[in-house]
Amino acid sequence: MSDRLAELQRQRTLVQQHLTWLDREIAAAQPGPAPNPVPSPLPSGGNVIAPTITPLADADTILSQYRSEEASLKTDVRKGCLLYASLAFALLILGVFGLYFLLRH
Repeated sequence: MSDRLAELQRQRTLVQQHLTWLDREIAAAQPGPAPNPVPSPLPSGGNVIAPTITPLADADTILSQYRSEEASLKTDVRKGCLLYASLAFALLILGVFGLYFLLRH
């Protein structure tokens, strides 16, 4: 089997798995009695890694761990800008003094 054919079959399996997942999510979102779960097709060959899908609640808890207050973010940015500006000014002064001492003679 050629590499291209194997890759196309792998992509087809991934798309089938994604469509199956979409069907399950649509069925779960529809009102009414609990629908029968749609079985996911197993790949015919090769190691296919199924995508892991996390619920939105998990994503919100993860994002809340890394969220910082807006006021502290503004002060951090302001401190960073002042630090970079002072470093750039110090390098400019050092460069001017360096040129002055080198070209003095």
